[in-house]
Amino acid sequence: MIERVQCGSCHVIPGVDWPKGRLGPSLDGMDQQGLVAGTFPNTPQNLAAFIRNAPAVKPGTVMPAMPIDDREARDVAQYLIEESKR
Repeated sequence: MIERVQCGSCHVIPGVDWPKGRLGPSLDGMDQQGLVAGTFPNTPQNLAAFIRNAPAVKPGTVMPAMPIDDREARDVAQYLIEESKR
């Protein structure tokens, strides 16, 4: 799913070798990040909400809304947190 919506076009994604976008921040080490988007406490719920619809969560962000549902957003958030621990 991360590959389907092309997260790697803008971000370095842990566990995904290609592409390695540099437009957005690296998503490696998400388990160590204190804040999501520099604003919200890094909880799975906040991360999933931002992943799904960043402009609704943080108006003015350059990250677009992603064409994924709530379950997929939770799965991506969980993957980023767990993969960062490896």
